[in-house]
Amino acid sequence: MADEPDTDADAPEAAHEEWEVRFSDLLEGTGTEAERAEVEAHLASCAPCKAAFDDLERTMRALTQLKTSSGSFKPPERFTEHVEQTLARRSGGRFFGKKTLGDRVPFGVLLIIALVILVGAWLVYWSSSTGTLRYRPDEPPPKLAPGATDVVPRP
Repeated sequence: MADEPDTDADAPEAAHEEWEVRFSDLLEGTGTEAERAEVEAHLASCAPCKAAFDDLERTMRALTQLKTSSGSFKPPERFTEHVEQTLARRSGGRFFGKKTLGDRVPFGVLLIIALVILVGAWLVYWSSSTGTLRYRPDEPPPKLAPGATDVVPRP
């Protein structure tokens, strides 16, 4: 085949990785007979792939035995507490240290609070007696002081 992975033991790592992807099909008995035969033939001629397949096979066997021998695996008591203590010690408290307001309150809630404050401030300014934000088209413009040419003095 033109796209068949290289069977040479000195082949680059990428070629071995292409074969390693197919190992689980061989272990689980999936795939066609021709594909399984092709992988078995490659394993017979490639020492690095044979070693990787043997490692995978041992690992799968050990995991299967662990699952069947103990029924279900349960972590030791206080396991979570020990993990948290280890993380806190190694990270200098970055993960389990005191949380700031931004860490406890979602950003969306903080944004809504800020918008409410801004609208409230706008309403206060708009309704103020000075009317700095209120446009009043019915009011006449302010009167100029005698001798002034503009309402706002210029330097």
